Amino acid sequence: MPPIFHTFLRVAFWRPYAAAGVAWWWITRRKVRAANRLWAAASKAPFAYKEWLRAHEQEQLFYSTNPPQPKATITVAVHIAAGADPAAALLTFRSIMSQQGARWDLFLTGCVPKAMRDELGKCPRVTLLEKADLSELEALTRVLERTEGAWLIRLEPGTTMTKGAIGRYLGFIDRAMLEAEFQGAVFGDQDERLEDGTRKNPWLKPEWNEELFLAQDFISDACALPVAEARMCLARMEDEQSTFHSLLFELLCNQRIEVRHLPAVVSTTPEGHWQRSSTEWINMVERFVERQGGTVAPGPFGTAKVKWPLPQKLPMVSVIVPTRDRVELLSTCIEGVLKSTNYDNLEIIIVDNGSVEKSTLEYFQDITHDSRVKVVSWPRPYNYSEINNLGAAQAKGEYLCLLNNDIEIIDDSWLTEMMRYAVRTDAGAVGARLLYPDASIQHAGVVVGLGGAAGHAHRALADGEAGYFARPYCSHEATAVTAACLLVEKAKFDAIGGLDAESFPIAYNDTDLCLRLRVKGWHNYYAAQAKLVHHESKSRSNDFSPERLEGYMEELRQFQTRWGSETFSDPLHHCLLDRSSETYSLRFPSFSG
Repeated sequence: MPPIFHTFLRVAFWRPYAAAGVAWWWITRRKVRAANRLWAAASKAPFAYKEWLRAHEQEQLFYSTNPPQPKATITVAVHIAAGADPAAALLTFRSIMSQQGARWDLFLTGCVPKAMRDELGKCPRVTLLEKADLSELEALTRVLERTEGAWLIRLEPGTTMTKGAIGRYLGFIDRAMLEAEFQGAVFGDQDERLEDGTRKNPWLKPEWNEELFLAQDFISDACALPVAEARMCLARMEDEQSTFHSLLFELLCNQRIEVRHLPAVVSTTPEGHWQRSSTEWINMVERFVERQGGTVAPGPFGTAKVKWPLPQKLPMVSVIVPTRDRVELLSTCIEGVLKSTNYDNLEIIIVDNGSVEKSTLEYFQDITHDSRVKVVSWPRPYNYSEINNLGAAQAKGEYLCLLNNDIEIIDDSWLTEMMRYAVRTDAGAVGARLLYPDASIQHAGVVVGLGGAAGHAHRALADGEAGYFARPYCSHEATAVTAACLLVEKAKFDAIGGLDAESFPIAYNDTDLCLRLRVKGWHNYYAAQAKLVHHESKSRSNDFSPERLEGYMEELRQFQTRWGSETFSDPLHHCLLDRSSETYSLRFPSFSG
């Protein structure tokens, strides 16, 4: 039965009225609309992931079909430590043995359960290295010494391979080797398994992102490492406590081998495994970061909070705040910067865009008694880009912080945390975690391509909830960040000509700025530990208001033309996620004809 009809039957039992609407559009020969309505209904169902897997089966199996030359080979290694759950190990073993193809073998090390040996028989592709007190490092060393495979996949007991997973790895690596002399690491996507065997919670991952890897291990449960590089790396590792994670970290972060993402679900872990707290992982990150003068602390949901070092002499930051009246918002913002910010070397430049209210003008007189504050006038029609460019021209600081007047400071470390990233030589723009007044997330990075333009990742998620695999709480490289609170080195801002006031007077100027910084080779960062409240757009009109709509649509057209945002593939957003959603939802098939 075709997937679309199977899904229709499932929806009919779950939501009969929705299914009736789908049937009506189908009967009246509007099949495109019928199909899109069907997938929209299915995406909200409790069986959504199962139907998604069914619908995307061919897409998921793409990499395992018709593999080109050259042909890669894979060794799978499973180390079963003393005390490991035999049932979990057996589950892993069976998932491997069900894989098809001839270009792989399996090494079982440690305490191999009897049930596994009985099922194994005399399979020539399986090698047993049994020793009760074999450490993970010893097991890895022996596997790497004996294997003839070119790539190594290591699985923990309890983690299973999905149907066709090895074929997907092999096909993907084959194609990568054709493009270039690829000898790097490959990681795939994963999901979770309930006790009854039901699969759920797919983790469709971003492209390789070192900063995210330091905050969260999104690699080790679904990756293939090049054996030749692993052998050389392991030979240099002298720490007897070294593990697979040590090897992984050394290859990816210290040796910096090439890393590519296979966009397919290749492994399944026990429920909640992704957020396990690992002292070993934190220690690994800590050793790497401490060598560069930073520190690490455990974060929520098994993540790590990295604090990069600041220069001994703190550079001056010029905080640029555009405003027009609304003194109740402005005063909250300014007082927060002056009195509730623990970064001392700063100045504030208030750019006044034609305030007329007496209370605002009086506030300007009072606040400029503080030598750190000055007010400059911009008595022209509202142009966010021109206003901030004027403030930047007046700035004395080495760094610019673009800050909306409707920002409220709730954590005194916000600017310090952002500066930890901004002072890095590779850094472009740095953004913060912004919350709505109801404590839900307004901004945790910008994803380019959402809605054909750009959108805020994780919008409306309650702060403190995990959301999409705790991404809002992980600092990482981002494609873009919002200028509601954006930090950038002044020399880099000037090097690209500041904000584009002609093409983007109000909308998309921040995302355009970030993309131009990327073109120059700088990296934009989302600093998750910098947290503020944003009373969004309370001080200006809505983009879709009648007086603003025409201008907004022109800016949208300019943005789409310049950056190809309707087809832009953001490295932080998986190709099988819904490009119309800011909440990282599964993309169900759509039909256009």
